[in-house]
Amino acid sequence: MFRVHSQTFLCSEKFESKNSTECSKRSNCAALLKLTFKLLDASFFNGTTMLEIEKSVEEFNMPIIRANQKIVASSNPICITGPLHRIPYGLKDVIAVPHYKTTWGSRTFKDQDKVWNIEEYSTGSSAGPAAYTSADMVPFAIGSETAGSITFPAARCSVTALRPTFGTVSQTGVMSISESMDKLGQFCTSAADCTVVLDAIKGKDPDSLSSRNISLGDPFSVNITKLNCWVS
Repeated sequence: MFRVHSQTFLCSEKFESKNSTECSKRSNCAALLKLTFKLLDASFFNGTTMLEIEKSVEEFNMPIIRANQKIVASSNPICITGPLHRIPYGLKDVIAVPHYKTTWGSRTFKDQDKVWNIEEYSTGSSAGPAAYTSADMVPFAIGSETAGSITFPAARCSVTALRPTFGTVSQTGVMSISESMDKLGQFCTSAADCTVVLDAIKGKDPDSLSSRNISLGDPFSVNITKLNCWVS
């Protein structure tokens, strides 16, 4: 017995030939999908979640990947959109994405586990982006914070994150909780990656009244011996 998109199929000798063939195909697909997740060390997902991920990849990720492959194959440097072109990343589900269902975080805390210890929680409404980055499922992810939703998950999941100054990053298409306190920020695996991502996402947006141009100097030229640091 296996479940496909909330429908249960039973394979038995009682099935007619056509149904048996169809059942066999579905069984093979389910087995291959389970094997794929096992090879990715992600066999802890249940069957329903695996199918949801597969559907998301087919409907959303693959069309984008194929479109990017065509752009790169054209050998036209003008088509390269920026330093993060073709790099996959994660988005918190309060950020609107064209042609993709956004649930505005209504199930944020459902089954959100701390990636390296599933008996604990990754904490905060940006727990998903933090966990995905920590598990190396994406090189970076974008989350949002009103009060601790970036910093707390980063600490719990042992990733590097940055909560930029208010107005640094546009909030267009983002569900607002507190207009004067909301910030978008990135989860990465290093401070250097945080710098690269911030440089790409910061800036003035005419559709986001609170956004502004904030200069970002060369962070790699900073003399770290003159910085004041503290450890709690």
